[in-house]
Amino acid sequence: MRPAVAINAYRSYAAEQRAEPDRLGHRIRWHLSRRELNLARASLAAVAADHHVRVINPLLDGRFLTALTATAGHLQATNRAELLARIAGDDLPAVVTAPRRKAVFLEVFLRGHTREFVTGRDGSGVDTDLVDPLASRQAWSRWPVPRRTAALAQHLWLAIRSTPMAGPPSGPADGPTTAEARRNKLLRRS
Repeated sequence: MRPAVAINAYRSYAAEQRAEPDRLGHRIRWHLSRRELNLARASLAAVAADHHVRVINPLLDGRFLTALTATAGHLQATNRAELLARIAGDDLPAVVTAPRRKAVFLEVFLRGHTREFVTGRDGSGVDTDLVDPLASRQAWSRWPVPRRTAALAQHLWLAIRSTPMAGPPSGPADGPTTAEARRNKLLRRS
């Protein structure tokens, strides 16, 4: 990113971090109201509906969240081990509740194909008001690709492989499926 854009992005991120409530109960409600979570849930539900299956998110289940909030909603700065101990007590073996490293998923996405794609880039396709093409090319000349640029790499990859649509996707002759209608509604909102 260009310096002014980076500063703006950092300030927005810092403001978002400050807005996240301290108490677990309030933080749960805050996360449940977040656009990205609701969009992800709706997108998964739309894909599932197209295949006549249902997505179940046990950790987003209302009954679970109500019980969690009742048990630990007053806590601040709690961690996974503390929450599991409160929820399950001695019902879970120590191997399940013991602290462990956080999973790193970026390694899955930024592999050889990504390296091949980004090292072959000439810098075109980016909004030069926001992104410095030379700086992105320099960042991508090293491996691993900096994780903060993953969204840009994905955007560029999709942009060169996509064809512009003349309008909203068309559904079957008798109208869009329920999943397509939900997806179209989501697209109109974003």
